[in-house]
Amino acid sequence: MHFLIQIPAKGFLMQLEPEHLAHFREALEASSITAAFCRVGGGLVIIADHETPGHLMAELRKHQILDAEVTPLVPLSSVLEGYMEHKATGRVGKELVS
Repeated sequence: MHFLIQIPAKGFLMQLEPEHLAHFREALEASSITAAFCRVGGGLVIIADHETPGHLMAELRKHQILDAEVTPLVPLSSVLEGYMEHKATGRVGKELVS
């Protein structure tokens, strides 16, 4: 399951201990973090892949990331399939229900 994680600009990376910086880099290399970007004005935007929201929350707490905004992401292909089914049958699939 993919999640969009937005960490506000507060010197997050500057405050991390060297072992936490190394773990963050390892996560980038191990693919649990699909993409990570720094915003020009500060802060981070991360796309992470975790089995469940609970796994993600445990990982965030482990690194003392307590003020991140987390948004679950749905694959576009699933949403497109839902729209196609709706157009063909009139039924609304779970991907289209908000």
